[in-house]
Amino acid sequence: MDYMENNNEDVHGQEVCLKDAPTRLCTDGLSPLGSMASFPVDISRDEFVRFNMIVSATTGLLRLRKGQMILHIGISAIVLFMLLSDFIAYRSINPSLVLMLIFAAAAGIAAFYGAPSYVKRAAQRAYEQSRLTGHTYYGIISVYPDRIQKQSQKTTVTLSFSDNVLYIETRDMIIFLSPKQPAIVIPARCIDKVNTQEVRRAVFIGIPPVRQRIEDRIIPAEKPCILPKTDSPANEWDTDSGIHINVNYNKDEFIKTAWDTALNAFMKMLPAYSVFALIAGLTIGFLYSFGAGLVVYLVINTIVFLLQVPGTRTKAKLIYDNANTDISVCFTEQGIIVKSRTNVSEIRLKWSEITRAVAANDSFKFYSRYAILSIPTRCVADKDALRSFVDSHYPAS
Repeated sequence: MDYMENNNEDVHGQEVCLKDAPTRLCTDGLSPLGSMASFPVDISRDEFVRFNMIVSATTGLLRLRKGQMILHIGISAIVLFMLLSDFIAYRSINPSLVLMLIFAAAAGIAAFYGAPSYVKRAAQRAYEQSRLTGHTYYGIISVYPDRIQKQSQKTTVTLSFSDNVLYIETRDMIIFLSPKQPAIVIPARCIDKVNTQEVRRAVFIGIPPVRQRIEDRIIPAEKPCILPKTDSPANEWDTDSGIHINVNYNKDEFIKTAWDTALNAFMKMLPAYSVFALIAGLTIGFLYSFGAGLVVYLVINTIVFLLQVPGTRTKAKLIYDNANTDISVCFTEQGIIVKSRTNVSEIRLKWSEITRAVAANDSFKFYSRYAILSIPTRCVADKDALRSFVDSHYPAS
């Protein structure tokens, strides 16, 4: 089950108290009828990554990390014993056993150290890409004795406690995890002591202890705060000058952008996949034949590719009708501003965060470390002006 949705030093931006942003609140300060508590929340990139790490350690890839490490250590010990036995008995070293030992050790290291890094990078990419497509994580939480609800500008997520909802509490956030719907996350900075007590009271009433995971008691904020709409102070970005482009993705363009993002993520991880595939292929090659080893190498890489990339097209087709496909892009002296035209979501990419810029026949693509911004050429009125502007700020393009 997948809960996924330029490391910036200023990823959180400057925090602002709720009273400083009244236009983002959609309640009058009173809880909805029948609710125990109601308050606004949002999620920063670091909090989104932290959320995915917690979920993965609870129900996902990282859940069996220690067990996998112990298993690989045991296999390595057995292979090492066989290797030493062969050397003592025959004064020779079996190349296949050496490769098996390397493979078992590498797999153990990857399971213990590589898996958390993979989950972290995947979460960072998902967050940045969702922000580029106009998604917002801001919403109003309403807590009831039998359910919890998050209402955002376009959607409302309601988790009924009777539907096997899992409650997770840590020092920095509260998570309600459902097998059927998106999770609801409450960062500690968004909730005060009174609302924390109401959430716990609802959990005590509606969720049995077997579905509660209390890693640590959350530390609520004295004055709950939400993040500003942008990651950088507004006065540092001159939005009056520059080039403004309105983008409305059609279905084919939306699917192609999703495909490019998945393919780019796969290519970044391909060296790591290839190393394991190569070790496995060499092991089989020494045991049987070179041809068999080559087949194993190609099959492993093919399987990894099929698991990660092709399914992206199908998923993009399914979510297109409900996706936010209208964005506005502003190219400024400081960087690129991407805004949603249907909600308050906004993201800013400094020119130093752009790792690659490509002008193709059908689109202009801008790559950051975790996301891809694609602008169809049909949306650009003056293509030469855009190329010239980008070249003057990003010579590597």
